[in-house]
Amino acid sequence: MGSVAVWFAAMVFMLLEGALLGALGIEQWSLQLGLVVVCYLGMRRGFESSAWLLVALLLPLEWTTGGPMGSYSMGAVMVFLLLRLVASQLEARWSAWKAMFCAIAVLLHHILVAGYWLMFSPDSPIVTAIFATMFGAAFSAGIVSLPLGWLLARLESQFTPRDGTQGLSFG
Repeated sequence: MGSVAVWFAAMVFMLLEGALLGALGIEQWSLQLGLVVVCYLGMRRGFESSAWLLVALLLPLEWTTGGPMGSYSMGAVMVFLLLRLVASQLEARWSAWKAMFCAIAVLLHHILVAGYWLMFSPDSPIVTAIFATMFGAAFSAGIVSLPLGWLLARLESQFTPRDGTQGLSFG
């Protein structure tokens, strides 16, 4: 039940980000909430449930980014798998360390997607846009990921039954 709550929250955050930034006329910059959720999933304890949540979020991630289909998801999966390597070395609760790794992961995601486009279409304006926004995106993701990661962890713990009980833990 906690994983479903994280999926719904991720969808709401991604849709609100697109709607609010679009209403304000901001099109070249975002808070990277979709990638922050991918980072959260990459640094969770349960690999299997995190991987299924990532699969459920890949298509909505593509819809909300507005770029060519496939490249964003490819980078998100790579970031998820790389964060799984460091997840066991980090503390269980969401912390500033995890937010720092999230900022680095967003930077890495931009480099991966830019590398993909450099291989297949080096003259594409997408590459220039990616390089122009990557540091701002990493900075905003680092700042936003601290409260968002804490909120997702709290939401997940509230909707996960405690050991020895049949109901949810709203306490």
